[in-house]
Parts: sequence; C-alpha cells; structure tokens
Amino acid sequence: MSHLYESFNARNYTPKQVSETFIRNRDYDDLWRNEHTVVLGPRGSGKTTLFKMLTVQAIYSWKDQMAAGLRKERPFTAIYVPTDMHWHHQLKHIQEHLKEAPRFSAVASRAAVTTSILMAIVKTFLDRLYYEGLQNAENEANICRGLIKEWLLPPTLPCLTLVVLALKARISEIRRTINQIVFQHHTDAQITNIPNYFHLDYFATMDFACSFWTVERSCSLFQFKDFSVAAAGGADFGCEEFLEGNAFG
Repeated sequence: MSHLYESFNARNYTPKQVSETFIRNRDYDDLWRNEHTVVLGPRGSGKTTLFKMLTVQAIYSWKDQMAAGLRKERPFTAIYVPTDMHWHHQLKHIQEHLKEAPRFSAVASRAAVTTSILMAIVKTFLDRLYYEGLQNAENEANICRGLIKEWLLPPTLPCLTLVVLALKARISEIRRTINQIVFQHHTDAQITNIPNYFHLDYFATMDFACSFWTVERSCSLFQFKDFSVAAAGGADFGCEEFLEGNAFG
C-alpha cells in the first residue's frame, strides 16, 4: 500500500509532470485570489498538487485555457518551498544532540531553512527567465551580484545556476558546522565563531531578492511584481513551525 501511495504522490513529480493530469477545481481558483491562505488536509489530499500548480513551470506546461490567461497576467509569481518529514527528523536530531546549546540549535535551524528558501527563490527566477523569454545576460548578472552581496555568498560568476550551487554548498557547510559542535559537546557560551550568514533573516532576504528582481526587470516584459511563497508540508510538517524557522532542511 505504501508503494501505491508513493506512486501517486505529487511530491515525487515535477510541476510539469503534475500539470499533465491536473484537473482544475475551486480550491485552485481560490488560491489565485492573492490572499493569506492556509491549506489543510491529510496526506494524499492534494495539497502539494495545488502548490506545485501555482508555479511558473506548471503554468507554462498546463494545457488549459486558464493557464493561457495566467501566462499573460497573474496576481503573483509563486515560489514553491518543499518541506517534508526529513526536515522534522533533522530538527529532532539537532535538539537531541544540542541540548547544551539551545540558542545555537535555533540559529542553525533558521539558517538552514533560510538557505532552502533562497534556493527556491533562485530556481523560480530561473524558471521565469526560461519560460517567459526574459534571458538577458546583463540583467541576470546584475541580479546575481546583488544576491551574492546581500546573501553573504562567496564570490562566484554572476550566474543564477552558480548561485544555486553556492546555496547547496552552504547547506553542506551548515551541516558540517552542526556536526562539529555536536562532536565537541560545546555549550552556547563556548560557540563564538559561526558564519555571519547564520544570522540572515529570511523575510528580509526574500524581500530584497524579489524587490531587486523587480528593479532589474522593470521593463515591459516584466508584468508580475509580487512573489508569493508556498510552503508545502501540511500534515507532514506544520507550516507555522516552518515559518518560525524551526526546521533543518
């Protein structure tokens, strides 16, 4: 039975693949009203499907009249941030092994969540450039330079694909840092040298990224200035926990 469930779990498919069998419903229409929305439901009820169908990749792959309209104009660009039980287990692991360093545990958890969100943002930027024909080397380079500076990334070529790789490397560095602290049995008082990016605020970094994109793309081709973050987790991981940054991705 678990194998059957996994076969039809939208989490295992790309937005393009999800769009191939998606049937429009009222819940999907409601999500496009651009209001604060919480989607609740048991596993397998379609939450992830709805979220993935908001993405740029899904909109440009979905063969439906509504999709054609959304390609021309929509109230926001969705940024899909996947979460699952892996995040929850990682959080429990951190808390269990860092009982003597609760403040560091919280900061490290938030840093990992922030980095995962930033990766989702950049991947959404890449989708917009690809599907909407907005490729422009100079604009992409300017966006990358701004993100690299604001997100405290190491110097790299101004290319969004390389920014994603730098963020993946940051996740690995966060894990190495945590493992070192666990191995050394340090307390909060003994932890004095952690990277500055551990203290980045994800709301501020998201706001900067989306605002910077708007400035760089403020030409006739750029129609949708607002970005909206969809955190998929539902029954598997509480969104309120995610929004507080209490997770490790």
